[in-house]
Amino acid sequence: MKKNIKVLFILLIIIAIIISAAMLIKKRKESIKDTPVPVPLIYTVETVLPKNRQIKQTRSFLSQLVAKDIARLSSKLSGRIEGILVLENQLVKKGDVLVLIDDHEIISNIKGLNSTQKAHKKEIEYTQDLHARNKVLFDTGGLAREKLDASEVQYLNKKAALET
Repeated sequence: MKKNIKVLFILLIIIAIIISAAMLIKKRKESIKDTPVPVPLIYTVETVLPKNRQIKQTRSFLSQLVAKDIARLSSKLSGRIEGILVLENQLVKKGDVLVLIDDHEIISNIKGLNSTQKAHKKEIEYTQDLHARNKVLFDTGGLAREKLDASEVQYLNKKAALET
């Protein structure tokens, strides 16, 4: 008996679901019935007769062009470039002047080095004279051996510094 009640209860639930679904469908149909029907739009399209022509298509790419033979240029001296004496792809021979380099800085450096060298030579002359004077004083007994050796070392250091 309990089984029959369960089956009856399930049947009643199914019937209630079917009736509510039918009512929902009926309501939806009534709400759709009042909406207007869309009017089809008319589009006019102009057409063109095709013609045979060629189309040129170009594309941009990132690339790098590398020459087959590459020559590395370098200079023994540094400075600003005043002018380039050759054109691109121009044939050159060994020994041809390709670039003019501003040499004002190099010349001023050479002058500075020459004056420094003269000053070193004067210092050597001074320390040589001082050493000779100290030797004479040492020979007469007026100077200690330590002072003579110090003047000789100073003279030899100045001479070595000039030679390097």
